[in-house]
Amino acid sequence: MGRRVYVGNLGYSVNSDDLKQFFTGIGSVKYARVMADAAGNSRGFGFVEFLSEDDAQKAVSTMHRADFKGRSIIVDIAKERTPVVR
Repeated sequence: MGRRVYVGNLGYSVNSDDLKQFFTGIGSVKYARVMADAAGNSRGFGFVEFLSEDDAQKAVSTMHRADFKGRSIIVDIAKERTPVVR
């Protein structure tokens, strides 16, 4: 298991600071980042990394489907990207 969680279905006005503040009540957040396109617009998802795996698991169990700024968010342990072979 990891210390990083995926957070989906974010409102497009949510920024990285909002995301970090929302998850700080769960545990110690190392960083939070809302992913953006080349123009700087939110892509509607982000990642939060906690200092411990227990905090990441707690975030999944307590925040999945929670209301965040009027939207039901998706929270799950982040999966490692597999490199694309060309």
